[in-house]
Amino acid sequence: MAPRWRVVRMSADDPDASPMPPVATPEPPTPTPDPVAPSAEPLTAATVEASPADAACDTRDDQRRPMVASIDATIDAEALRRTLDAAADCDGVGTDGDPMILSLIRHAGTSLRANAIRDQLAAEARAERRAERQAERRAKERAERKAAAKRAAEQRAAAKRAAERKAAAKRAAERKAAAKRAAQRKAEQARKRARSGSGSWRNAPIVTWYGPGFYGNRTACGLRYTRTIVGVAHRTLPCGTLVQFKWRGITATVPVIDRGPYASKAYVFDFSAATSCKVFKPKGVKNACFTRHDVKYRVVGRMSLKGYE
Repeated sequence: MAPRWRVVRMSADDPDASPMPPVATPEPPTPTPDPVAPSAEPLTAATVEASPADAACDTRDDQRRPMVASIDATIDAEALRRTLDAAADCDGVGTDGDPMILSLIRHAGTSLRANAIRDQLAAEARAERRAERQAERRAKERAERKAAAKRAAEQRAAAKRAAERKAAAKRAAERKAAAKRAAQRKAEQARKRARSGSGSWRNAPIVTWYGPGFYGNRTACGLRYTRTIVGVAHRTLPCGTLVQFKWRGITATVPVIDRGPYASKAYVFDFSAATSCKVFKPKGVKNACFTRHDVKYRVVGRMSLKGYE
């Protein structure tokens, strides 16, 4: 590396300058090289070879500016150490008491404190953003769990309603089937009673009759009830069932044309007006429209009531 040179300007007023030597004898002295110029004007410039550390310390103000720029640009502890070490090498001057070094140290300390504050604020901001993101994520997860729980509750409620509707429909179907089976059993029992009564006589303790107030109405078997229609009412025997009666020597067979009697369960049959007053009219009795006791009966068959009036 080529040596660097330093320009030193010296004046007569400089206390460090060497004075001109006085003339000792009249004889001309042997000329010797003078270190300084003999006039009051600024001395001529001289150059001397300098070391790299002397060249770096020529202008400390110019040196301080790149140091400060380096500190501001890097804000790095290692760079600061290298910069301060380079400044301390200037003429072997230490950092104690040197204004430039002290200024650099103050500037570096301020920059490092500002950098530490910025780092702390940045870390706090990052932590706050991280906390906000975590809070948002937890809130989102809570909202998702709440929505999932709501959907599950709605699904359970819908399933419960569907199950209730299905159970209600099943119960309705079961009631309908039970009613149908009961009707079938009732009809079967009536048929059994009809079959069991066929050919064997049974006793009806009380047999009533009905007429006034019912003339002109339709019977349960679809016939028009009149004073002249011959028939009997029974609660369960099918319409058209032929029942043979025997009372005080009178025997007659009449069809079931209506439902009844309903005045009492002890009443088994209800004669029509024509059956009671005409068919079972005893000899010598002017008015036979009355209730009879101990009437024998049996089922003998069945007929169609179409056109029977």
